Amino acid sequence: MSTIKLKVTSRRDFQKGARQKSKVNLGIKKGLLVIFLFFLSFPLFSANIFAQVVINEILPDPVGDDVANEWVELYNNGETAIDVSGYRLKDLDNHELIITTDYASSGTVINGKSWLLIRRNNHSSFSLNNSGSEEISLWDNSSTPVKIDSLAYSGSSENKSWGKIPDGGSLYAEKLDPTPGGSNQIIPTATPLPTTTPTPTVAIILPTSTPVPTNTPVPNSYSHIYLSEFLAWPESGNEWVELYNDNSSEVDLSGWYIDDVAESGQTPKMISEKIGGKSYKRIFLSDFFLNNDGDDVRLLDGSQAEKDKKAYSSSTKGKSWSKDSGNNWCETNPTPDSANPTCFVSVATLTPTLTPVLTLIPTETEISPTDFLKLKDQEALLDLQRNKITPVVLGAQITPTPSPLAKNGSKEKFKIAAGSFVFAGLLLLGLSGFFLVKENRGQKIKIDTF
Repeated sequence: MSTIKLKVTSRRDFQKGARQKSKVNLGIKKGLLVIFLFFLSFPLFSANIFAQVVINEILPDPVGDDVANEWVELYNNGETAIDVSGYRLKDLDNHELIITTDYASSGTVINGKSWLLIRRNNHSSFSLNNSGSEEISLWDNSSTPVKIDSLAYSGSSENKSWGKIPDGGSLYAEKLDPTPGGSNQIIPTATPLPTTTPTPTVAIILPTSTPVPTNTPVPNSYSHIYLSEFLAWPESGNEWVELYNDNSSEVDLSGWYIDDVAESGQTPKMISEKIGGKSYKRIFLSDFFLNNDGDDVRLLDGSQAEKDKKAYSSSTKGKSWSKDSGNNWCETNPTPDSANPTCFVSVATLTPTLTPVLTLIPTETEISPTDFLKLKDQEALLDLQRNKITPVVLGAQITPTPSPLAKNGSKEKFKIAAGSFVFAGLLLLGLSGFFLVKENRGQKIKIDTF
């Protein structure tokens, strides 16, 4: 016969076990709640990281060609740099522009509390409407893009921008003077960003006694800014133009332009760059801005007045045109953002020409007095022939046959009509010879001849 043992649990022990089980269940519930709240807040946390970059200013209706010159300015509200490569801009029709260096010429990294200009640069579909309602939105570069910020507006005026007040703030204003790459201007009224629930326009009066300073560029206030180098036919990547600031202090060239042939060719490209004193800076261009077979490169100020120009007739792939310290231009290997090498200027080689010189060397010849008289008579006749003088004897004119020497002699022609003058001369010559022969008979006469 087996024995059955029963364990009798007191009421106190039973209540204690129930309380412990209740605590375990409560702990599990709290853990699940924490996990749930964490995953629920993660998208908001990520959005706050991306929300440091906002749309700060837009220019829907620039001067000139809208397709080339429309732009959107981004602003980094945070303290750390953010790379926006691959971020997307979309218009109201969902046309998309992916941010690359083709549209952000200064790079895709935005430093803390800084701006980045995104130009449309002939994008085929993305656009900023000049009339009607429009909304420009910014999306991240994740595989499933998240909307970060947007700016909606209705209508625009030529060369007037829409911008946030202050930079990166929650209010925006219209008809601002454009400040690409710089702080937006302060105006007395602003309009809040629209939400899903329509709200009336709020007018905000900002104090005028303590205006916030701006760094609005003054585009026409600089001189000594020059073209230094340009690459018209790159082996890869974009064309570019290098500028040199010959001033001792930094200049802000926002609002200046790079152009090709005046009044034709490409639309002038607006600059939004700063250049340090005695420094170089590259400005990237779109493909096919400069012709490979010759073009003009021009630097224009904010009023599009020409400040510098270089014309070239051809270019070599991978070679840049650069200017050396002597203002000579030549094709060299590219030296972006640095000093250019010296151009070697060719000098014509002089070939010496030998000119023959005729030197007469006198020699001594011994002749007799009779030969001397004959020689004197021949010299007299040669003198007459050289000067083409026609001797006249007793009024009769004798025309001798011209000798070869007369062909190269004097062109003047003389005729002596007085026959007596010639006769007297011959008589005196004969008498002189007679007495000379008599006095020196049998002697040899030494003369120098050439």
